[in-house]
Amino acid sequence: MAYGTRNGDRRQGQGACVASTVGGFGAASDGKNKGVAPGADLMVAEVLHDSGSGAASRIIAGMQWAVDNKVDAVQTVDDVYAVR
Repeated sequence: MAYGTRNGDRRQGQGACVASTVGGFGAASDGKNKGVAPGADLMVAEVLHDSGSGAASRIIAGMQWAVDNKVDAVQTVDDVYAVR
């Protein structure tokens, strides 16, 4: 599991959209269009395979990782379609 990964190497691209919506500084608009929490510290916990599938135990382990690391808010992907 790629808990706490910092390399940003994702093949299921929703994370970048969420990250910019939350923590974007508005660089492309000279600061005009910022995220809802610019400057927020974002943490990544990738729990599914590159195909978007994975075991329910990996999702549970990811949530536990968030609790253990005192994460304040968790965003999950709603279109998980192949949890085994």
